[in-house]
This record gives sequence, structure tokens and C-alpha cells, in this order.
Amino acid sequence: MPEWSVANSRTVHEPADALHRPDGIAVLGDALFVTDKAAHCVCTYDAATLTRRAAFGSKGSANGQLRDPAGITILDGELIVADFSNHRLACFTPAGAPTRIIGRRGASPGCFYLPSGVGSARGFIVVAELRRLQVLTAAGVPQQVIVPPVCGSLYGLCASDDDRLLVADYESQLVHEFLFIR
Repeated sequence: MPEWSVANSRTVHEPADALHRPDGIAVLGDALFVTDKAAHCVCTYDAATLTRRAAFGSKGSANGQLRDPAGITILDGELIVADFSNHRLACFTPAGAPTRIIGRRGASPGCFYLPSGVGSARGFIVVAELRRLQVLTAAGVPQQVIVPPVCGSLYGLCASDDDRLLVADYESQLVHEFLFIR
């Protein structure tokens, strides 16, 4: 069994670099992306040195703006951010340019209510909301809505290599497991 140790732990002391409420995290090549709920932005770091490179997004609801960004994933080179209080997914290039918005507030498939976790599995976007999961194509077309039989508040999610989707439910204090069958 492999043993793990802390290779690098960094506390940011510079006010300009400080994360206020980090939430989601993703890596693409040599770049690390961290959502900051309190600052309403995505911060970019060098993945090896943890040196801050840039930040993008600002508080608001226009394209390129965020309100309480939570989870983040990368699909086909595009950053997809769960834009929690805007009830949508906000998409960006790795350089931070806005590309598109997926969804809006609502209960219909393709609409969201407090999306918090976002991931990708087999080329699909998977979104954890307050009480349900949604599966969308890479283009953002709804494919399936999943409501777990016991469900509190779904938050973080992770897709495994063996076609399992694991979703944290902080209100019910459990982890849901879903199998990807196609």
C-alpha cells in the first residue's frame, strides 16, 4: 500500500494572494484552478510551485461574473464552474475568458437550484444541486435528472475510473454512490 506525506503546504500571507473561502479545485496541465466563494472568482496557480498567476471573475450575474462559485471541473479543455447563487454553470477558457453559460434558476431539466458540485464522467457534465443530480452532454443538453431516495443537501462529487459517481450529502451525512451504465 502506498504511503502519502505532505509534500508542500502553503499558507498565503500576502493580502493580494489570500484565498477567502476556497471551495472547488481542478488541475489542467501546469495550472491549478481554485474557486473562491467569498471573492466571487476563480484563482489560477502554478500547479508545481503554488504561485498565484491570476484570478478571473467578479461578483455579478453577467457572462464572466460569478456569485459564490463552488465546484469546478474541466471537460475538453473548458473550465466549468458551479455558479452557486446564480443557479447556473459558468464556463471559461483556461485563460479566464468566458465562453458560455449553461442553465438558469428553475426545476426543469437543464435548470438549477444552488448547484454546488460539478464533475465530468465519460464526456458528460454531472452537477450536484441541493436535492438532485443532473447529467448533461458536453454541450449542456440535459440527459437525466437523478433524485436519490434519501437526500439532504448534495454538494461535492467525484467520478472514478471504474464508472462510479460519488456524491457527498452534508445534510444527511452520507456519501451516495451511483453507477454509470451506458
